[in-house]
Amino acid sequence: MARLLLVRDLITKVFFTSRASMLLLGAPGIGKSSIVRQAAEIIARVLGRELVEYDDDVAKRVLENPQRYMVFIDIRLTEVEPSDLMGVPRSDTDYVMYKPLMWTRVANRVPTIIFLDEINHEEDPMKLGAAYKIVLDKRAGYIRFHPMTMVIAAGNPPEHSSIAHELPAPFVNRTIVVPVEAESHVTWLEYMLQKASNALSMDEAVERISKVRSVVEEWMKKPSPGRLFDTIAAFIGYNPDALLKIPQATEMKNFPTPRTWEILYWTLTERYREIYSFEEAQVICEGLLGETGSIFAAWLWKSPPSIDEILAKPEIVKSLDEETVLILAAMLGRWISSNIDQITANKGLAKALDKVISEVEKRAGHESITVMIYAMGSKRTEMVVKAVKLKAVSPTFSTLVDRIAEVIKSVREEV
Repeated sequence: MARLLLVRDLITKVFFTSRASMLLLGAPGIGKSSIVRQAAEIIARVLGRELVEYDDDVAKRVLENPQRYMVFIDIRLTEVEPSDLMGVPRSDTDYVMYKPLMWTRVANRVPTIIFLDEINHEEDPMKLGAAYKIVLDKRAGYIRFHPMTMVIAAGNPPEHSSIAHELPAPFVNRTIVVPVEAESHVTWLEYMLQKASNALSMDEAVERISKVRSVVEEWMKKPSPGRLFDTIAAFIGYNPDALLKIPQATEMKNFPTPRTWEILYWTLTERYREIYSFEEAQVICEGLLGETGSIFAAWLWKSPPSIDEILAKPEIVKSLDEETVLILAAMLGRWISSNIDQITANKGLAKALDKVISEVEKRAGHESITVMIYAMGSKRTEMVVKAVKLKAVSPTFSTLVDRIAEVIKSVREEV
């Protein structure tokens, strides 16, 4: 369960990474809507824009000067009709088109935070379908929102509301699910004391998120796989079932699919240690992968030595735990892929690598070699070519690959 200020920081950081839609679940009246509003204020200040809450008068002003504003749109699903979300069909000469609503025109022109409250209080299928399109596709009818738009839905767990119901698994699986906890009486009093004394300044938060924005923009200029990619590769290589686990009942908890793993990668980014605290990263992992995320989060803070270090001292591998060695195996695979020609031409380098591969296999078993092989190429043919080249210069790798192949062959014969 995430505290309110943690939720606020998560929203601001996700906005400047993947802008993935979020689903906040918590008891009524604990401050979900106000904390989203605070996050929007921080984001607007980082962007150098004025935040305004949507109404029809504001809309005209925003459309006249879209470079100046960011908009916060608060929609209570129980108070609107399906046409309020998707537009109104109108005949235009010889065809029919949806006439867009003013709020969708605004969301199309300027950065926007759309807050869909009471998402699981509604049962009208047409209204829910329109709401899901907003959350999943960032569109209202056929109007696409501004690229810098983030959608945040909120609802109550069924145990906290007699009219709340569970949401469909496909909807849940397209969001970061964040259970929000009510503040304890102690933390709430601290929060109120700060607020009453005007000490709950956003200046520090704006400064932190400005740095996050710079880090993300720097990485996005030339995104490339790194520690996060290696950790995901090692985790899934060691636990293949972790790629896809569809539960019998979601209970509005997320679960791992290829889609949520991809959202996780672009939300955390390769610079995740500079952007998120461990607690924040854990909330994101659990919000996208469910129980699997709890386990994966622990892998994120493993610290394998560099390739140069292990080539100089292969015995270092003996002191590492199994999970760290698996991440190291993925790092090794990517390094081999980039340096295979140098390795085959340099006997000393090939010999050092051979020792490392031996230590990795001894510490983490055949799975580590499998992880390393898969990390060696993005295409199967490319991977095989590099593996063949490596076999020619690494006796240990050659023996291990042949041994693994024999094991696979015997298992197939038994089946």
